Amino acid sequence: MSTSKSEKGEESFAEGESNNESDDDSSNDGGHEANNNNNCNNGSAEARTKEETPVARNGNNSESPPQQEEKPATQSSILALSWCWGMVDLLRLKNFTELTEVNVNNCVDLATLMGLKYCKKLKRLNLHKCTKLQDLSEAGSCWRLETLIVCECERLENLRGLGGHQRLSCVRISRCGMLAEVNLDGTVKLKKLSIDECWALKEVYVTRCKTLESVALVDCSRLKSLCGLVHLVSLKSLNLEGCISIAEIGTLNTNNKLERLNLGNCFMLTDMEFLNHCMKLKRVVALGVPIDEVVKSNLRNRGVRVIDENDVDESYKCYQRQYLERASVAEKPLQWEENVKEILSYPR
Repeated sequence: MSTSKSEKGEESFAEGESNNESDDDSSNDGGHEANNNNNCNNGSAEARTKEETPVARNGNNSESPPQQEEKPATQSSILALSWCWGMVDLLRLKNFTELTEVNVNNCVDLATLMGLKYCKKLKRLNLHKCTKLQDLSEAGSCWRLETLIVCECERLENLRGLGGHQRLSCVRISRCGMLAEVNLDGTVKLKKLSIDECWALKEVYVTRCKTLESVALVDCSRLKSLCGLVHLVSLKSLNLEGCISIAEIGTLNTNNKLERLNLGNCFMLTDMEFLNHCMKLKRVVALGVPIDEVVKSNLRNRGVRVIDENDVDESYKCYQRQYLERASVAEKPLQWEENVKEILSYPR
């Protein structure tokens, strides 16, 4: 059966097209081999560069510029709440579980810390001028809490719920006029305790705080005794300046590490027998304290620096340093965060 000229032409055209494709493939293969040889000759620097900057491809296998990966949005770890009138609790924090630091300043209606327990990662809590706050027990449920600063919370009466805390290492309390008792018994990692201008404070319990290194009870005019000093085997600094009612220090551990002692204006303190057991003592501030001259002489013979009324310049520097330390605690600047309004408007 004969075929037409047109059919023969189509067959020849198809054969020519297939031949061209095979020629192109062979030429491409040759080109790839040449490129591979060139790459081998140029070393592995280019290969390393390509590995470090991968090229993204779209659906058509065409190369597109590399794009940075989008990081998922995360919660801020620090929150500052200031002048939040009408806020009586912290229940809005239940949706912000990643917070590690909370600063509350001038929230005069805040009466309870309810809601703080949801902040399981909280390490630092700063409460300043929360004048209706009476209870800190909710903070005891924050088992990662390390630093607690409370300043000018006028109605706060105690630190119930914080005794025996397993991670709390620093407690600073300033100008809480109704605070009558501080019980931190069994706070095993406590290293620093600072309380000043708490005029109603009568009792402080620090038994079983074996890691406590620094205790400062300044201008606590009703404090009469400090319970548990004998158990403070790591104590290096004790400051009782302005505790005008304290009559005795109590028994210190025979192996105590006390190096710095401030008894300024402790007018009622007369028994200095405990000084004989402070073999590592380096510095004593005895301004306005009836310490016998023989005791002072014995201390100086041991190489202890005794500061009294005769050391006017040194006394001034000492008081200035203490004032700056207290000011830095009370006036610690609060850090603002963008999500404050979001938290205040978040539904409970």
